[in-house]
Order: sequence, then structure tokens, then C-alpha cells
Amino acid sequence: MPKITALLDAVQAEFPQITSLYYVVNEKLNDSIGDLSPVLYKGSPAIYESMENLRFKIGPKSFYQTNSAQAYRLYSVEGSSPPSPEMSSYMTSTPEPAPSPSSSAQRRKRSSA
Repeated sequence: MPKITALLDAVQAEFPQITSLYYVVNEKLNDSIGDLSPVLYKGSPAIYESMENLRFKIGPKSFYQTNSAQAYRLYSVEGSSPPSPEMSSYMTSTPEPAPSPSSSAQRRKRSSA
């Protein structure tokens, strides 16, 4: 643990603008952390990002598109606004899956019959 502490203290000293600093010890032979628990070293448990009328809570295992222009495109649809804050205020929530192309094709087939 002393090596981790020294490393994290050096990171924090070099980048004082960091507001949430976590670490994960991964002893597996891969780089996945889904089954591991990130440890909050210093700062806030989450950071928040706002986009239009949305506010995102971002944690160590959240997916968030850091390119703001691409994030806006990701969460909006041509001709409409981004989803409501109730539907997407947290990145950790799971969106509903889109209908599969085959089910859409079946609905069109039935409606034209």
C-alpha cells in the first residue's frame, strides 16, 4: 500500500484539479475491472457533468463520452432534444434496448398485410 499511496499523492500533487481520485488493484491477467471494487482515495465519490437540460453523475465504472460534441450527438436524435433528466440523469442506469431490426421488419410486414 505505501507504493500506491506514494503514486496517488504524486498524481494529486501534479494534477490538483482532480476532484475524484480512485484506484483499483487488479491482480488478474487482464485489464477488466467490472468484478473489482474501485477504492476512493481522495475527493468526491462522483463527478457531475451537465449537458443541455441533463446532469450526469459519473463514477469510476460509468460510461461517459468525454468529447462534449459527440456526447450531445450520442444522447440526442435528429430533430429532437436529448432525453429528459428523469430518464438519463445517471450514466449508471441501463437504457432500454432498441428494437431488433427483425421485430421492426415483422411489424411492417404485418401492417402491410
